[in-house]
Amino acid sequence: MKNSIKIIAIIFLSVSVIKPQQSRLNSLGGMSFSVKDVDSQLDPFNFGGNPAWISEGQKSQRLEIVPSSVFGWGSYHRYFDPDGITNYGASFSGIKPLGKSGTFKGTAVYQYLVRRGNNRALTYQPYSGSGYFFTDTTSGNFRYNGPTFEFLHGLEIYKNVFFGAAVDYQILDGLKNIYTYAQTLYRNVSGKIGLAYRFNDNFVLGFYYSLFDAQERIEASDINLLTVRTFLYRGEKYKIELRGTHQDFKIKNDGKSFNFQVFTAPLKNLRIGIKALYSIHRSRYLFPRNNLIDDEDGYTSYGESEVMANARYFYSKRLTLGFSAGYFDGNSWTKNSKRDLLIWKWKLKDAHFGLGLSFLPFRNNILFAAEYEGHFVSADSMKYIDHITNTLSALNNRIRLGVEIPLTKKLTLRFGYNYLHLAHDFVYGFDDSNVQLFVSGLALKISDVFQIEPQVTYSYKKSGENISREEFGAFIYLRFFQF
Repeated sequence: MKNSIKIIAIIFLSVSVIKPQQSRLNSLGGMSFSVKDVDSQLDPFNFGGNPAWISEGQKSQRLEIVPSSVFGWGSYHRYFDPDGITNYGASFSGIKPLGKSGTFKGTAVYQYLVRRGNNRALTYQPYSGSGYFFTDTTSGNFRYNGPTFEFLHGLEIYKNVFFGAAVDYQILDGLKNIYTYAQTLYRNVSGKIGLAYRFNDNFVLGFYYSLFDAQERIEASDINLLTVRTFLYRGEKYKIELRGTHQDFKIKNDGKSFNFQVFTAPLKNLRIGIKALYSIHRSRYLFPRNNLIDDEDGYTSYGESEVMANARYFYSKRLTLGFSAGYFDGNSWTKNSKRDLLIWKWKLKDAHFGLGLSFLPFRNNILFAAEYEGHFVSADSMKYIDHITNTLSALNNRIRLGVEIPLTKKLTLRFGYNYLHLAHDFVYGFDDSNVQLFVSGLALKISDVFQIEPQVTYSYKKSGENISREEFGAFIYLRFFQF
């Protein structure tokens, strides 16, 4: 394990393939760019996330209710990660076309997450890419629960000119069940404002601006009012010890991004979607002095830029070819604010390409799909405070396979497989790792207005050092086409 690189654990390199509101593609192994689906259209909304295009990207009303449960266990994790997780959730998402008034989407999600054997870390995201960690001395269960809400509306404000906006609000309560009995209040607010212009049916441009503001406040105290010990790590080795019967620590995050989308159809059977983003955000690590004043101990700056292109060529009614390519560039630096000293700095680059196809070889419309992605990843990490500098690069490969079997007009079976080989896992720090995901599901049409899609997933990770982790998930998609 390369300790000098493993801290670079950002969500852009997550190996998860299960995405909300993509039940069909999830059941097919997380197909990304080669299968035509209502939730994977190459347009500014479905592909680019632009709220302005929802009235064109989602023409039909629907309500989805999705209860879910996920269980994970194993030693394939980082030092401050839990030994296992238990995650129960329920989401409610509705899309309602309003005619000339556009389209509205509302989402509500409730999560109940238990991190079992959470090792020392008292923050919700200890591996955020920063050089600061706030911990105590024990390993115990950490429970988080709370809702997330999203409201999105888009409409055509002038001929071929579309406008949309979205707002998200999340709040989580956290509690550790041992020693410091740390209590966490995590709050995250974000918003988007977007525009899109349709030059013609074959060319659309889009842009949206997004921002977010998040805060996490941690209170650690002994239930018997005894002195407790916590530690503020600056880097992986050096820390300051804090003692007291009641301790407060706060993290504030805020940032913004600029997002661009292009959709074009240069040929009759060819669809191309391109999206690009530039994002900057920061984190501040604070000790509250009183209700109005905070003392800043650390500061982290982040910058990301990314461009991605997906294309589909409809060779015939029974064969679709898919292509994908992209480039990501991320960087971060962390300083000790009180001394104005740079303690960490890292860069991460990821260039990828992908090929895939989906086809119907038989008259009974059995669908087969396959995708391959190759990721050329490189990282430079300079941990000045720990006196560690390292550079790594690797080629990581992913294969997705899926099959869809319609048994009757009302019943369809789906199976998916996902294989990921990581020459180096830049999230968890292990070498020669393999990740396998097995998915099975079915779609049962109860009536013209109601459909149910249960789904089961199982994943297994194993590194070259024989360290493994397993995860089991169950989802039930209840879909109403009128509400």
